[in-house]
Amino acid sequence: MAKKTCNNKGVAIYMVIASLFVALILAAIVLNTILNQVSVSSHQTSRIQAYYASLAGVNLAMEKIRLQDPNWPVPAVNSEYYRLICRDTTCAGFNAGAGDVQDFRFPPAIMQVRIRVGGTDPSGGTGPFGSLRIGATTTYLHP
Repeated sequence: MAKKTCNNKGVAIYMVIASLFVALILAAIVLNTILNQVSVSSHQTSRIQAYYASLAGVNLAMEKIRLQDPNWPVPAVNSEYYRLICRDTTCAGFNAGAGDVQDFRFPPAIMQVRIRVGGTDPSGGTGPFGSLRIGATTTYLHP
């Protein structure tokens, strides 16, 4: 009886190449997932910073009005005005003489906080129980 010989010498290289290909695909998937998570968390950080910058703007307005700062008057009924908080004096519309504030402590993502004082609510009053309406909008960047 003749012995059958099987030559499996070339199979090993194909198995190594297939294993490397699978490992490369898995590494690409993991890297893509990590990069997406970094982007999402970076944007979330910028959003949180913007929220707290807006809150700081509202608190600043309340304090300036409470201290009766002449640049932050209590507006007449149905009138409003805006003030800015900027990291530097180059932000659009910045006017320090009008009560706008420069704050170097803002993170680099925060461009400006625009504070609105006054205005009317939908019912036509100045706010609940005649209170003054104050709002803030933050312009920010995210990498």
